Amino acid sequence: MSTIQEQREQQLRDLAERSIYYRGHILHRTAILEKEMEVLIVMYFRIHQDNQLAFMELILDRMSFSDKISVMEQILKKVFTDLFEKECSKTMILVRYIKDVRNSFAHYNVFLSYKEDEKIPKEFSLTNYRNEVKHTPFTKGDFSLFNDRFEKTKKNIIQWRNILAAI
Repeated sequence: MSTIQEQREQQLRDLAERSIYYRGHILHRTAILEKEMEVLIVMYFRIHQDNQLAFMELILDRMSFSDKISVMEQILKKVFTDLFEKECSKTMILVRYIKDVRNSFAHYNVFLSYKEDEKIPKEFSLTNYRNEVKHTPFTKGDFSLFNDRFEKTKKNIIQWRNILAAI
């Protein structure tokens, strides 16, 4: 039989392990999305195949994720003028959502400092200390939503990239 203290410690370990898994998964998927965005940018500028990798290494890798989002948004506005408001703008909202989730996992801590008399929740919270302490729960449902939005966003970016490559 385990003691109540041992059960609490196991619950905290479980929360920490889930948060580590989510963090790695979210950072990995966001890096994939960022590369897809880079390829779209390269396709737009019609850079000769011999120079595409150099462009990515020398230019795009020096840009922030937010800068790449802004560049991609302007490209989509120019190329898909008629579709932008109807389709592209919705995907840009998803891209920014993905960036925000990624930033939370990259910069916030997982809250695991529960007092002995506090119940340990089944889901963990990310803690932001900027200006005030703020705990934001992140549930299995939030994780599922992130993955659904990632898949939809990636599909759209690849579709637009392929159109740009064919023009």
